[in-house]
Amino acid sequence: MGNGASANHSSRQKSSMADSLREPEEDENELLCLQPGYPSPRPPRNRKEDVFAPDGFYECDERGHMAPIDVSYSWGTLIQYLVWGFRSPMDKLRTLFVWMGAQDIPQRILPPIEGKEPDTPYNDIRHIQRGKMSYAMFLLKLCRACDLKCVFIRGIAKSQAYMVGDPMEKIIRLRNAWVAVYVEGDWRIIFPKWAFTPRRGSTREEEETDITLPKVKMKRRGGTINEFWFLTDPNKFAFFALPDDPKWQLLNVPFGLEKFVKIPYLYNPFFRDNMHIVSAFRGKLKALQGKTEIVIQSKNEAWDGLLMFELSTLDEKTGQLLADFAQFTKYVIMCRNRTTWTFVIRFPTSGTYLMRIKGGKSQNYMLKFCDFKIQCDNVVKKPIELPFEPSFIGWGPSLHTVKSGLLNATHKTGIISVKIHIPTLIGFDLDTKEKIHVDLLNKTINPSELEGCMNFRAANHQLNIWVTVPHESEYALCIYLKKGAKVDNVCNYLLTSIESKKKYIHESSKENPTETMVRTNLKYVTEVATSHKELDEAIKAFNKLSLEDDGDLTLAQDKRDFLKLQAELRDAMNRRFIKVLNPVIQKAEQSKFATNSTIQRLVKEAKKIVKNLKKLEEFAHPVLSLSLSTIAEIHGYRQVLPEIQDVMAATYMLLGEKIESMEDWEDIRYLMGKTEKKKSLMFRIKTFNMVDLTETVTEQVGSILEKYDIKMIHNKSSGVAAFYVWSTSIVQEKRALMQMAREQEGDTLRALQKRKGKRY
Repeated sequence: MGNGASANHSSRQKSSMADSLREPEEDENELLCLQPGYPSPRPPRNRKEDVFAPDGFYECDERGHMAPIDVSYSWGTLIQYLVWGFRSPMDKLRTLFVWMGAQDIPQRILPPIEGKEPDTPYNDIRHIQRGKMSYAMFLLKLCRACDLKCVFIRGIAKSQAYMVGDPMEKIIRLRNAWVAVYVEGDWRIIFPKWAFTPRRGSTREEEETDITLPKVKMKRRGGTINEFWFLTDPNKFAFFALPDDPKWQLLNVPFGLEKFVKIPYLYNPFFRDNMHIVSAFRGKLKALQGKTEIVIQSKNEAWDGLLMFELSTLDEKTGQLLADFAQFTKYVIMCRNRTTWTFVIRFPTSGTYLMRIKGGKSQNYMLKFCDFKIQCDNVVKKPIELPFEPSFIGWGPSLHTVKSGLLNATHKTGIISVKIHIPTLIGFDLDTKEKIHVDLLNKTINPSELEGCMNFRAANHQLNIWVTVPHESEYALCIYLKKGAKVDNVCNYLLTSIESKKKYIHESSKENPTETMVRTNLKYVTEVATSHKELDEAIKAFNKLSLEDDGDLTLAQDKRDFLKLQAELRDAMNRRFIKVLNPVIQKAEQSKFATNSTIQRLVKEAKKIVKNLKKLEEFAHPVLSLSLSTIAEIHGYRQVLPEIQDVMAATYMLLGEKIESMEDWEDIRYLMGKTEKKKSLMFRIKTFNMVDLTETVTEQVGSILEKYDIKMIHNKSSGVAAFYVWSTSIVQEKRALMQMAREQEGDTLRALQKRKGKRY
């Protein structure tokens, strides 16, 4: 048994050395468990950005970064130095986190200090450097030394040894550790190892790791911090790490191991720029007949960034890239339609490929977004090379096209199917005075032969381009603006007559009367539908005929999904249950409609309802905590003092009972004696809806309760005091809401009067 343990330990050490992003697997076991009194794990109520903004923690960052090394010679000295004067748990946590990052643990040389206690922060840093303690365990000890609730979490994490598409048997060996800290009323995830160590050998620039700190501090102390791993939102963290206990995913619907293995590899900037994978959500794709397609979309309709790609062949055994990606750019069609990118990959040879997509605001500063592994087993015939390589502009109109003054393109997508010898018109509304130039290119046809195949006219705020292709082939239509000596490529189209029946992204062919009627109906329903069910029928009829999309089906599906999401939000708001509202809110915020103003308004309203429901839960807590014997005791009173009767009558008035029906104590005892679930007192308080409470009843109850105070009621009955607290809290909250509504109404009225030119 001893030899086996030793062998396992040796194996783990070697694995840890090979992967600088993995934690050691031995730690102090007594600290790993959930401590008594800790809240149970549940999804956080809001996002990281709602509770943390780096600019608001300057003093914490300053103190954590500037702490001298000698304060780490004892726990007491360190903790006193770091958190003295801070009351907020978030302030304390932030200071501890920044201090830990400022130690530059991977690089700093710390000699042993003679005569010091063995259990000190200084020695713990040395233990981390020697692989005897994890970053996660050290952060846990720091947190608990400050009375912050912190839990150590073990699981699988896609660290440096991971390659997208790796099999399950390899991934389950990627053991790692991180923590969850309870701050601002929720558990939040921190991965200290990755926060202080560049991932996958990336440079700081590739992952935007460092926090904003004054330059003088960066000169005095080394170390970098990747903010992404501080309080990471669970719905993002789930793509990188899978805890052994699913509860610590902190998600309403946790990932399973199979899903975790199959998903694409996503980098931090993917989430920062709110990107979304529309095509198959798998890390390992299989090419069909030498072709595959990846579609990525930004959920932010105003995002004006760029995407680029790198396609390389891959040795699956070693994970090494075999061929430079530059030689494959002529086989990838990157189509743009505003904030949607479609990558059509036509593989020249069989093999395993790595497709990496990068993005950024500038072509000179592109960050990794996501990786895919693609297996191409057979190539029917070697594809022809693209007639033009458009770089980051891609194929199809983009935001760059719009900013350049070419608006309302007749063809929204980058690939247009054309017929030989038949003219095709491509047009734009024109909002620029710059000189326009258009080229028609082909890989094999001499440019002189194409001179008469294309002409264009820019006049009267219109750009019209007529193209007639002479042979079956692929052509590039490239549009440029000339700004003095500078020539700017603003839009490109790939014209193809080779695969006119093959659907990538192209225009519809001629349809019979039935097909035309179905398409027309789909367009009409898309325009006027107010229910997703109306669109379901039209989409079903469209798909039944296997009609080509032409953009009509996509628009219909988008509106259907939008209307369905809108209906789900409204239904959840009407039902007024937190367990129903939170998943729908999360779904809306993660959907491609997250930036839509209607969805944003509904989400805001839904969150407001959740906030109010939580307040009601808080108000009801003293009552719902009463034992059944206490309720029975109140119900058993034969005669009561006026204040007891008034409090219980006020409680029932808030719940909808008429004051006239509660003239004496027996009437109230009768109501308290109802034990059917929906009629019981406790159930009615638990499901109380503030919306149903009128201003008249609020003021009636307020006037009854204002005669007493909590001390007076508590002296008579501690049980009735709980109902007094609930009733007064409801009255105060309702009055505050009514006052807010009156102020908003006044603001609206003043705005209307001002608009009419009258004085108010």
